[in-house]
Amino acid sequence: MNAPAFVPSCDSPAALYRWTIALSERLAQMRLSFQGDLDAFLIFLIFAADTLRRPRLDPRSAEGDASQPPGGINALSVSEITGIPRETARRKLQSLITMGYVVRDASGLYNVDPRCNLESLLADIGTGPAPAPMVGALKGRMDAAQDNAQPGLKTGLKRKAQ
Repeated sequence: MNAPAFVPSCDSPAALYRWTIALSERLAQMRLSFQGDLDAFLIFLIFAADTLRRPRLDPRSAEGDASQPPGGINALSVSEITGIPRETARRKLQSLITMGYVVRDASGLYNVDPRCNLESLLADIGTGPAPAPMVGALKGRMDAAQDNAQPGLKTGLKRKAQ
């Protein structure tokens, strides 16, 4: 089975190490942005993807123009897409409403809150500064584990000859 395209080749332990640190930094930032709830962030990404795939409303047209495709996802679909139990997904959706990321329409469908600047939020999470203490501690522990490990045993990374 091949690794996804965004994962570096397993032939390069240094690249895998840098990738895991970068991923850890991004996950830590996402966790902070969503009050410690990565499942809520996952659910939000479902809505972000749904919003970004649909054409934008022309600001000159009336809202609800019949030429625009309807949007929104219900809690059951969120549960099926993410594998999160439906009641848990429903509670997380309520949290996302409280945080101002998602709204629920009269038909019971959820969408990204129009007041949420989606592009800015995703850019901040994707490129914003990572919480240094958390990532620094992780990197320090990984480095210490590598230094204490017998080559190739605990971490699978080989040390360069010095």
